[in-house]
Amino acid sequence: MATDIESAGDASRSLPAADVIAYRAGFLFFFLSGAAALIYELVWLRYLGLVFGNTTYAIATVLAAYMAGLGLGSYFLGGLADKWTRPLRVYGLLEIGIGVYGILTPMIVAGLTSVYVSFAQGATSNSTLLLIVRLSLCFLLLFIPTFFMGATLPILARFYIRRSAAIGTTTARLYGLNTMGAVIGTMLAGFWLMPVCGVQATLAIAVSANIGVGVMAWLLSAGTRPLDATPVDENDADLPLPAGGTTGLRSPAANAFIRRLPIAMLLSGATAMIYEVGWSRTLAAVLDSSTYAFTLMLATFLLGIGLGSVIYKRRLANRAPTVSEWGWLQVVIVVFVLAGLPLFSKIDLISARFYALTVGSVPLLNVMRFVLCSSIMLVPALCFGALFPVSVALYTRDYHKIGRGVGTLYLFSTGGNILGSLAAGFILIPTVGIFHSLQAGVMIGTGVAIWALVAARWQRSTAGFRRLVPAAVAAGMMIVGLCLTRGGWDAHEIVGGYHVRPQATVGKAIIDLKAKAYDRDIIFYREGLNSIVSVGQTGNSTFLKINGKTDASTGIDMRTQVLAGHLPMLLHPAPKRSLVIGFGSGTTFGATLAYPENKGDCAEIEPAVIEAAPYFERINRLAYKNTAQARVILNDGRNHLLTEPGKYDVIVSEPSNPWMAGVSYLFTVENYEMVRRRLNADGIFCQWLHSYTISPADFKMILASVQHVFPHVTLWKSQGGDNLIIAAAKPIVMDLDRIAAEFESNEILREDMGQFEITGPGGLLSFFQLGEKDVWNYVRGSVLNTDDKLLLEYNAPKALYEQITSTVIIKSLNKHRTEKMPAVRSSRANWLAQPDILTQLGLVYLGTAGKNDRQLAGTYFKKAIAADKNYVPAHIGMGRYLYDSNNAGQAVKHFEAVVRAVPDHADANAYAGVANWKLGKGKRAIAFINKAIELEPQKTRYHQWRGQMLEKSKLYAAAAGSYKKARELADFRIDFYIAEARCRRQADETDTAAEILETLRQTHRSNTSIYKELRKIYEETGQFTDAVAAFEDFVKANPYRYQSWIALVQLYEASGDGRRAEWARRRGRRTHSFFDELLMVAQIKQEKKNKDDVEKS
Repeated sequence: MATDIESAGDASRSLPAADVIAYRAGFLFFFLSGAAALIYELVWLRYLGLVFGNTTYAIATVLAAYMAGLGLGSYFLGGLADKWTRPLRVYGLLEIGIGVYGILTPMIVAGLTSVYVSFAQGATSNSTLLLIVRLSLCFLLLFIPTFFMGATLPILARFYIRRSAAIGTTTARLYGLNTMGAVIGTMLAGFWLMPVCGVQATLAIAVSANIGVGVMAWLLSAGTRPLDATPVDENDADLPLPAGGTTGLRSPAANAFIRRLPIAMLLSGATAMIYEVGWSRTLAAVLDSSTYAFTLMLATFLLGIGLGSVIYKRRLANRAPTVSEWGWLQVVIVVFVLAGLPLFSKIDLISARFYALTVGSVPLLNVMRFVLCSSIMLVPALCFGALFPVSVALYTRDYHKIGRGVGTLYLFSTGGNILGSLAAGFILIPTVGIFHSLQAGVMIGTGVAIWALVAARWQRSTAGFRRLVPAAVAAGMMIVGLCLTRGGWDAHEIVGGYHVRPQATVGKAIIDLKAKAYDRDIIFYREGLNSIVSVGQTGNSTFLKINGKTDASTGIDMRTQVLAGHLPMLLHPAPKRSLVIGFGSGTTFGATLAYPENKGDCAEIEPAVIEAAPYFERINRLAYKNTAQARVILNDGRNHLLTEPGKYDVIVSEPSNPWMAGVSYLFTVENYEMVRRRLNADGIFCQWLHSYTISPADFKMILASVQHVFPHVTLWKSQGGDNLIIAAAKPIVMDLDRIAAEFESNEILREDMGQFEITGPGGLLSFFQLGEKDVWNYVRGSVLNTDDKLLLEYNAPKALYEQITSTVIIKSLNKHRTEKMPAVRSSRANWLAQPDILTQLGLVYLGTAGKNDRQLAGTYFKKAIAADKNYVPAHIGMGRYLYDSNNAGQAVKHFEAVVRAVPDHADANAYAGVANWKLGKGKRAIAFINKAIELEPQKTRYHQWRGQMLEKSKLYAAAAGSYKKARELADFRIDFYIAEARCRRQADETDTAAEILETLRQTHRSNTSIYKELRKIYEETGQFTDAVAAFEDFVKANPYRYQSWIALVQLYEASGDGRRAEWARRRGRRTHSFFDELLMVAQIKQEKKNKDDVEKS
């Protein structure tokens, strides 16, 4: 490697061998120093994340302190470096100092933690005081090592640069090598060191690198001559000059710009961080939220900076940079940032396609992700990498002042980084969103570029205005780019979530995947402080998504959400205070508030989740509103455990999946130790745990980590792949009498549990999976998930992309199951033989989808009837079991027997009606269902069943009335609205039917059933204009369903608008390669239908 000293001229040929070795080794040292610096940054973020939490506020505080130390160290020690004669020796001392401080890091963090906790207990999580305390403590921890780190660049620049001609090239080489080392450090730490060695060992490796580099630099410096004795080219005659001659011949405006270059670097640094924050936030939603994805994003950005600096070194070696060149680099950044904006909404689908190409190989998938990140970040990062050495070469024309020049520019650049990250995270993104935040960065960048281009070209002459052409071009490009991207991203594509379950996309056309995404109405979308939060609805279900992953819903997730709240509350003898970690839809938190004596807290890290809570009011019962009983705390759950002074009776941990970065800290031994400290002596802890998209080893590791802390651990299943770990310091005993009394007195409990056929303590028994001994045997020999070795953080993302299902884990659990029931306390001696317990067990099994569960339900009902042949609920349960087994004849005997014994039993009458209907006894069926409604007119399902019977009997007006009553009683059921409209259409009440559907489609623009029914109404009444308007609205909501375009073509043709029909045909061809053939089939069917209608009339 040739150094700038060696290329300076004949004088360098007389250097001693020791000097040459030191010059060559110094570059290697700085490369290793860059790698160690990024390892430190990642390690410190982990350490301090455990103290301050993983909120945006906390992370921003840490990064601000880190970058501030770098900038201040560069400025103050850089200025002194110009006076030192042995800068390599100083550099070695600084590296040794960084290493020594690294050794002390764990002890310092432990001391700062106790200080922070004492302050935090007296302040709210986001109070100004707490932010000041966090920033102060971060400075105490990070200032010294980062101050030293920041000084290394100007000090080495002082060591290497002995002639002004070498300022640009040497700065570029140093800056580039150090940044490339940072890339290696990032990749090593993120992909190998921390996953394999752990955080402490990773820190030790970085410490070794620093001390080793420092000692070698010290030793080598001893053999080199002081700078004053080093031969240099004092004439500096070969200094490349800018076009136009010496610096003095630059225009006054250009010289003024160079004097203010630190301000320009401040603005440039701010835009760089706005871009990086915006890119990483969006890529987390459309690419992946795992720690691997964030590592790749950071490494890609750093790689671009490093390569840009190294590559531009060649350019600087041939000629001195100009102010115009600085401005054009900014223009290129702006152009590529704008060009990348439309690509974000495509990345999720592209990533899913990459999954199919890589056959689920995680290493290959990471390579593909790197390519995707590069397509967005690489070119702008290359330009940012070139900007710094160009700026140094412009700003520092005298190599004797290189330390001060580099330090000043580095200070302002990192200052801009701090301002940009804070502005993006706390102001721009929460206020205007990511897309417009990136556009704001573009406008700032364009402004800086125009400033530079105007300064470079401005002359006081009549022809001066022609020199503004470059600035006008830059402004024009920005305006055109902003206009082309003004629409923003489509929320459907940003939160599509294809990367969450990529297996489901294999073999499917992109157009079909997009059509499915657009089938859902996005009713809430917010780019919050930490993540992108959306609420969607399809049919009767509403769902909450975090970065594209569904975290809660009113559909399939309901039983888990309800059980996670009620089960631990019922297992505790008398809960007075509870904590739920993770709000989600608020269902679990709302369940814990169903107990009047309980005061509940909920810790939620993302404020936007609370903003979305009103869309789930019917299931969370306004739990998001702070009251005397409920308190929502916007803070990281683990940080709340660390700083909360009080104790709880019940703690429920229901975070997102552990493959998402940062979530795994809620599954470590140390976290569970904090949970135990925050529980009262008889406290109950409930941990949600999934068995899908997780390896059997990781599932076992989580259970083992809980069992390592709590002596009494049991495992309960909920539904599908959802499980609940119940842990306590004392033996867990299920008090059947207390739970039965709670069911009797607590109306909310009955309502919540009743929707899952849980009518008493017996129903809860069906969810028991493993007892304490079985858990012990199951986890024996498993490794633990700890803060130091956060294995789950690195294993879970891999399992997400492997073909892993719950089957293997379920089989293993069943194999270890020897205890069929939990420990129980009951006043009844033979409690398991009691008819109510047996019936309650049977009802829960009847409500599950598995064939074996239904058979088990029949067995329990038979046992209950054998125990008490007059027990009414057992006969109803048996009748339902027989009905579901397609034996309506036997089922009706049980139902009617109950009716004869208890004529006023509403359920018996209703089920007798349903069974009779299946046997073809319509009048008898309707009589039974009418009786049931008379007895309990508020039961929604009775009116629904009556409506179905009447509709099939072609009594459409009466059926519409039943459906209307059902929808009025239900919280919201879109199928009831559509059924009522369908019946009113068939009863010739078309105006009322159309009004119902038109109102409905204003909030459900993507529901196919609404538009199908509307089309029938408008075609039957000849209102083709209204039909066309409805379907034009439909294709706007979902432009990817070929069926919608077929309908629109037919409607245009029916209304005589051939031109629009041809337009719709062209658009439809984009949605299916055989669109014309499908249209022809549809037209044949339509003609046949029209002919049949004519014949009937």
